Amino acid sequence: MAQAPHLLFAPRGGHEAVGEALRTLILAKAARRRWPDATIEFVARPLPVFEAEGFRLHPVEAGISKDQAAAVAVLERTRPGVLVLDNHGRTPILARASGLGVRTVFIADHEVFFDRLFRSRRLRFIDQLWIVQRRFGSRTHGLSWHRRLRLALLRGPSVHTFDTILPEPIPGERADVRQELGLGSGPYVLFTAGGGGYRHGGRPVSDVFAEAARHVHEATRVPCVVVLGPLHPEPAPEIPGVVVVKSLVPEAMIELISGASIVACGGGSTSSQAMALGRVCVVAPAGGPDQPVRIEHCAAEGLVEASPLEAKAIAERVCGLVDDAPRCAAIRARIEACDFRNGVAAALDQLALLSGHGTG
Repeated sequence: MAQAPHLLFAPRGGHEAVGEALRTLILAKAARRRWPDATIEFVARPLPVFEAEGFRLHPVEAGISKDQAAAVAVLERTRPGVLVLDNHGRTPILARASGLGVRTVFIADHEVFFDRLFRSRRLRFIDQLWIVQRRFGSRTHGLSWHRRLRLALLRGPSVHTFDTILPEPIPGERADVRQELGLGSGPYVLFTAGGGGYRHGGRPVSDVFAEAARHVHEATRVPCVVVLGPLHPEPAPEIPGVVVVKSLVPEAMIELISGASIVACGGGSTSSQAMALGRVCVVAPAGGPDQPVRIEHCAAEGLVEASPLEAKAIAERVCGLVDDAPRCAAIRARIEACDFRNGVAAALDQLALLSGHGTG
């Protein structure tokens, strides 16, 4: 009988964004459900959510890209079967993993990281390249002909493309989230910037979305929910008629998204998750160099309503959709035609192959 997998996740992480950390956490929790005896660890900047979910965390305060020696030491000490890096991972770390016989996965989700990856020597040390957040109209995000040629010449990593990574559904979870937040069974609008670490106009970017929620509730009386994000630096503000929470675990957040009539969000992973769940979105660039281009692509396909990062602009677009059922129906139809797919099960199949567990 094959030994249970030993997986080490190394997400990019900083003081502004947590998308990579949450994506690897979704994968880790799904892996634990598939392989209850698996050893699953993280090496990353400390985030309470890792240990709160019961995973061993090897903390690297500066992040593994800045403190490569610490990351290599963890590799040498733990000797995992598979190392999963999300949007970062320097050549010395990958080279050492290869030398130790550790299989490697590199997750990339936008052009900045593709450029860095294909300009470096890292490709020769990577077993699989996972592309998440496809460009619309194509499932080959970022792989131009010259990149494909480089991969072929290097006999580089196999490439796997996933539309998005969502938690596996948990029966009854949506009702629990609604009850906990006092939402009842009616429609509501969700506002979230993402991780909540970026700033705009001298204040946390999540506060822009919170102000937009206040405008929408005052104008429509529709219940509004604001999720500030785990990196939001200040206590949750009190807004009459608006439910404001600091953060939620990924499963609860997904259930909150899936129950919303409209989602106003940043252009990171939340927007892709919301579209995969068939939600109508108002999307503003809430941080990160990739978001404006991604929003532009989505808006051009008619899949989202784009907005500048201003509270009144976001609120105006949300109010317009609240009062325009045919327009919302048309957006949902275009999203459905895109055939979004949750990649979590297929990603686990690839981890199974790399760790010697077939597809199970």
